[in-house]
Amino acid sequence: MVGCAPQTSASQELSSASDSAWDKEVDVVIAGAGGGGLAAAVEASAAGKEVVVCEVMSSATMSNSALCAGMIQGACTKLQKEAGIDDSVEEFDKYLTAVAEGFENPELRRLYAETIDWLAEQGAALSTERLSTQGTMVDYYTDVTPAVARMHQNADGIGAGFTEPLRKKAEEQGAEFMFDTQVTRLLTNADGEVEGVIVADGGKEQRIKGRLGVI
Repeated sequence: MVGCAPQTSASQELSSASDSAWDKEVDVVIAGAGGGGLAAAVEASAAGKEVVVCEVMSSATMSNSALCAGMIQGACTKLQKEAGIDDSVEEFDKYLTAVAEGFENPELRRLYAETIDWLAEQGAALSTERLSTQGTMVDYYTDVTPAVARMHQNADGIGAGFTEPLRKKAEEQGAEFMFDTQVTRLLTNADGEVEGVIVADGGKEQRIKGRLGVI
């Protein structure tokens, strides 16, 4: 997988890579310290991989993931069971199918419960007191499936309550964070496979190779 958000077309983002021209080499390069990038950093570093996360902002607290309301839905989570809430993945799947109107990955839909339990394991402050029923599940889709308390909000009431525990866990496991560093281009080998990135760091460009991949 590759992920970054430069303001250029795809054809301009890709450039050929030279084995002798890398400024830095790691196992995994991650573009962005949002929720997805931080989750990848935690998992890759837990597996013993050398990880570098390149983030254009000055800290991980400035991403969309960190600035949101810190809420995520899920079914059959440990917190729901602790609160005595009767739910099922099948009923939640009906709701998600209706909301997405076909623009989603059915396999990924069913990972919600695992994601919330995983976030709690990484240190996110979640509790039964912050479980609720709200939003579109109440206002629009009760004809598809009954509304159930599936909304999990962290104790901080902001996305950083999820992202900061992930950043800390990744750092504890050896991941390196390069802030104020924008991924500007993907670098490919002769076969068109992405091998690394070019980043702009304080006005200076660096070429970073991801031996196992770029996310």
